[in-house]
Amino acid sequence: DNSVESVSRVLYALASVAEGARDFVKQIHINHEIAVILDITYHAVIAKDPEDLLQLLLAAGESHRRLCSEFIVRNHLEGKRVADVLVRALFRAMLQLKNRENSLLAVLYFNARASYSNQSHAASYISSEDESVGPVISDPKSALVGSPTRYGQKREMFQEGVDPLMSTAEFAEFASLCRDPREIGHLLTSLIHRPNLAHDVETELLVRAYFCFQLSCCADGVELVLRMIRDRVEKYVKSNQFVLLVRLLTGVGRFKELEYIIDTLIENDQFELILKKNVDAEGSAELKNSLAVYLRERRPSDHEKLEMVYYRFQMYRELGIEMQEQAENELSSLMPRITVDQAVLIPLLECMRKFVVAADAFHEDACFKLARECLKKADLIGAQVRNPNTRYIGLKESDIRQLMRVCGGFDDTLALAEAYSMNSLDEWSKVLFYQTITLGNFDIFEEYRRRLPLVGELFERFREYYRTERDNY
Repeated sequence: DNSVESVSRVLYALASVAEGARDFVKQIHINHEIAVILDITYHAVIAKDPEDLLQLLLAAGESHRRLCSEFIVRNHLEGKRVADVLVRALFRAMLQLKNRENSLLAVLYFNARASYSNQSHAASYISSEDESVGPVISDPKSALVGSPTRYGQKREMFQEGVDPLMSTAEFAEFASLCRDPREIGHLLTSLIHRPNLAHDVETELLVRAYFCFQLSCCADGVELVLRMIRDRVEKYVKSNQFVLLVRLLTGVGRFKELEYIIDTLIENDQFELILKKNVDAEGSAELKNSLAVYLRERRPSDHEKLEMVYYRFQMYRELGIEMQEQAENELSSLMPRITVDQAVLIPLLECMRKFVVAADAFHEDACFKLARECLKKADLIGAQVRNPNTRYIGLKESDIRQLMRVCGGFDDTLALAEAYSMNSLDEWSKVLFYQTITLGNFDIFEEYRRRLPLVGELFERFREYYRTERDNY
């Protein structure tokens, strides 16, 4: 190991000073690194076909991506040849995972991660049963190493050294090994036309192809993928593979162009599948905003699904605003029926519930002032429900003071005081004087003393009111 490291250091130092032969020394250095990684001789590296070496390097693991890139550049490999190697490796990894799980549906849906080892792979090639896919490393039993648990909860090691469930960022690095990712995109779309290709593999090929076209700003390629997706929706629906529609929707991310997929999921009572899909932070932000806009604009009366979206993505402020608006609108429509129609009590309770939900949502988002306002309105509605024959909602200022003075119950009086911004000592002193001193209702005074601050000024007010009444009498 020390001798290998010494050779590497010498070659690296030599490449930095040998100006006339720098490129030649760097080539030697890269070949030496490849020989060490693959555990083969330097002569074997030189003798092998560059495409074969690239496939072996890919199989050695993602930690060697930088070396793959340098090898491609130094050997001037054509983009089409590189794309062919990359696509064959990716496709084989997809088939390996499908064979391991029997279906990609679950792993794609739950975004389970699989990986591969960084071990050295110095195996020889054997002929493939399917020449269109290309050669694979020998020993099929080593396709998946270890005993992974279901859906990739344990790290899996793929023979081809490519993780078919790699993240978007990882796939971008993988695709960038080819100078023109369009080549990868075109090869992936061509694979989709293979006979008897499983729908889940087909879906993943579409998602990856779209990303390659997007990465290379290929508008024609993007349009091709979108058209192929539309052509497959009906087929997936008939086979009840709604999870694949969700994968296409979230994997491609063109939510406006793919609104018909959301329509299809809703029409088949499968909308919740979107909310159960695991997405990364960036994708989550785009998905939640797109779903909220879609529901508000296309299905404004479907409040239940909008609330589900808000809850799923913890959009508490938006949820609070939505519930508050619903409650306000419903309350306004009920105003003429209050004290006239006893049947109004049930919809009033629903309004109260929505104000409470809005308050909880605002509180979760630290919007404490808005939360407090919603709770005040909920308390006022509660007072109205307890006193169906007396109007508590929509009062004028003079009527509010009169009702506070005579209603007699502390909770109802407090609800009025807070809802109408009259929770002051000046207002309470008049109420308490009338209820306690004039009517002898000490219960309200005891409840006030227990729940609100009792100050000496209150008794000074009592004395003034008493003197005024005595002088008038």
